[in-house]
Amino acid sequence: MSDFNYTATQHAMLIFWICMAVLLIPRLFSLADAALDRERRRAYGGFPRLCLSVLGETIFSTLHAPLQMLWHTRFVITILFGQNTTWAAQDRAAQGTTWANAFRNQWWQTACGLLGGWLIWWLSPKAFWWFSPLFFGMALAIPLSVLTSRVSWGQAARRLGLFLTPEETVPPPVLTELRNRLAGRPDPTLARLEERVVDPYINAIHVSLLREAKLQPETAQTLATMGVGGEKTRLLAERLLRNGFKALTPLDQKLVLNDADTMSWLHRQLWLRPESTVAPSWREAMRSHSQ
Repeated sequence: MSDFNYTATQHAMLIFWICMAVLLIPRLFSLADAALDRERRRAYGGFPRLCLSVLGETIFSTLHAPLQMLWHTRFVITILFGQNTTWAAQDRAAQGTTWANAFRNQWWQTACGLLGGWLIWWLSPKAFWWFSPLFFGMALAIPLSVLTSRVSWGQAARRLGLFLTPEETVPPPVLTELRNRLAGRPDPTLARLEERVVDPYINAIHVSLLREAKLQPETAQTLATMGVGGEKTRLLAERLLRNGFKALTPLDQKLVLNDADTMSWLHRQLWLRPESTVAPSWREAMRSHSQ
């Protein structure tokens, strides 16, 4: 039994260090690259915060990887037995995962972690500690799923400057413009409403950004509070086509501008309808765009 324990411990150590090398080497190279670039360090919140972010992400990845392994193994087994396997759309609800839902879907992962850990301990207590990251991730599947789904945890990390990306610390102008508009601040680009409706390229980008922004729960709530997407928005769009964009108040313009479906509908209707049914200002804008 002692020979078995010694051999098992050696194998466990080898597997552990191989896994650590796979996990850590790309991260260390990325940190070294960021350390040589001042602008990149600032974009990630500063080098100390970047190091803490990498450490936190490494711990999470170490615990999360066994859970992904079990899910993928389950998919393969169900396919081998001829069962249908689906990959449903992600649920990005702001309330996160409930304890009941986590237990219902991940109790078997917890059981695998506890059973596997007990088996390794029974065979070789020394090897157990080298395999512990594997079993801890499984055993903690339920609380890991629940706690990491909490919006409050992400907001707390943001306040501490952790896990930041360059798009958050130095957002592109188009994102700044969108956030200002959604926050109800004066938008100097409202005068370009005409351009965003007429030009197919600008309209497509505008609609795409709106739909992507709406995937965020906070943004979706802001849009709903503003009244975006209601019947009033479509009536305003119809008035916009008949009377021109000057017929709407700034608030009405904001409702139309922030509704992706309405903006897409406006563009199609403008180019499909007879010229006599739209305002003269639209006809002039269409001719200028066609030239």
